[in-house]
Amino acid sequence: MTNLDQLARVAVDELGLKPGMRVRMTGGVGPELKSAAKARIAGSLLRSGELDMIVRLVRSIDEADEFLGRVRGQIVNDGTVWLVTWKPDDPRHISRKDLIPVAKRHRLRADRECVIDDRRQAIRFVIA
Repeated sequence: MTNLDQLARVAVDELGLKPGMRVRMTGGVGPELKSAAKARIAGSLLRSGELDMIVRLVRSIDEADEFLGRVRGQIVNDGTVWLVTWKPDDPRHISRKDLIPVAKRHRLRADRECVIDDRRQAIRFVIA
């Protein structure tokens, strides 16, 4: 098992994935995280339909806004959206304070953060 595989297993715990959840992962979150997620939920990642959780790597505020607008209706009432971004020391980082107003436009509120790996972090949004 590689270090990336171990980090992905820890990230799956932090994300709160459980067996049977309906999950979508997009935007280049990485094969290790996807593999660990499939193992945890004991099934496949979904591309559409009602979802308990969506995890997406976002590269800009505009991308986050467009994505949330497109998928907001797929999230069940107690579901979550995790937006993954680079850590603050990376020039590609998008701050929580910049994502919060975008999420509010889509009736979501920031709930918590977690570490994905040594380069990325995620912010969880829940239905407001």
